[in-house]
Amino acid sequence: MDSVQGQYMRINQILMCLIGQWPYQEGWEKFLIQFVFVPAVFSQAIVQPCKLEEILQGGGMITAWFADDIDAFMESSSPFVISLMCIVKHINYTYNHEQMKKLSFIMADDWNIYSKLSDEYNILCKNYDMGRKVSIAYAVSLYGSMTPFLVVPVIINTVSYMGLYNISDKPLMFRTEYFIDSEKYYYPLLVHSYIGTLGFVTIVVAIDSMLVFHVQHECGMCEILGYAKRIEIANTTSYFFQLGFNMMGMTFTIFQAVVKLTDPNEALRYVSFTVTLLSVLFLESWPGQQLSDYTDKTFAFITNGRWYQSSLRVRKVISIMLMRSYVPIKITAGKLYALNLANFAAVR
Repeated sequence: MDSVQGQYMRINQILMCLIGQWPYQEGWEKFLIQFVFVPAVFSQAIVQPCKLEEILQGGGMITAWFADDIDAFMESSSPFVISLMCIVKHINYTYNHEQMKKLSFIMADDWNIYSKLSDEYNILCKNYDMGRKVSIAYAVSLYGSMTPFLVVPVIINTVSYMGLYNISDKPLMFRTEYFIDSEKYYYPLLVHSYIGTLGFVTIVVAIDSMLVFHVQHECGMCEILGYAKRIEIANTTSYFFQLGFNMMGMTFTIFQAVVKLTDPNEALRYVSFTVTLLSVLFLESWPGQQLSDYTDKTFAFITNGRWYQSSLRVRKVISIMLMRSYVPIKITAGKLYALNLANFAAVR
């Protein structure tokens, strides 16, 4: 990868390396990170929905439902559904690793070709700069939205340690059942919940911001003229499940925020969760809108050119290009839902 291209994607490289998915990473390094990262983070999804003893994974929610403990059911379901969405992202990227690797290699090859041509190079730089800015804003948004969940246990423990506030049970980030003495192993369990939560947020930020660069590259190539169906093939099934889990998660978090209005601290936590999910949905919709807009630009560039001065053979080729550019390039969720800002506004 060219050094300038690498500078634009520096943040993406760091995040993707942290989850062991950077295409240029050494094989042994990827294996080692996955060997440690996946169990440490995904185990958060196993313990999150548990409330009653001897329950695993979604069983805690089911048991709470049949036990008429609606509060426990609702409180458990939001983190669990969001964890499933993150797991789907990671599994999809791992399963389509070769496709994603080819996309990265195509990006590098295109960059090397057009870096020798000043106008085309400036177009790519403009789109990559936009991708970098969006990635930074997205990372700040998601990590910032999780701050209330991250700081509440620290604040409560600090206040309790200083003797300003007495608590009977030390709080974890979420309602969980680890099947061990949570008082005795409180701090290791708290650290595990932090690792799991930050790991899931890193998965979302890393993979979604990488898609932003794929799309920004395609937007640049549309402007130059060029690379997209591979993006749709690699992501459409994953987005179908991600969108479903996202909608379920927002339903639960909005409901919890309304129910907890009498407790502003708890309500704020669920509002921040809802904002996080909306941010995820927005960043999944925005690249699709960009692709559609740049397809329209391609159509405009062709029609505004001096096609009437070209030969009859060239005009036939141009007519084919016009017909193709008339159909917008889309990113869909399971071929059913087009990811764009119009649909995002309708969902919102």
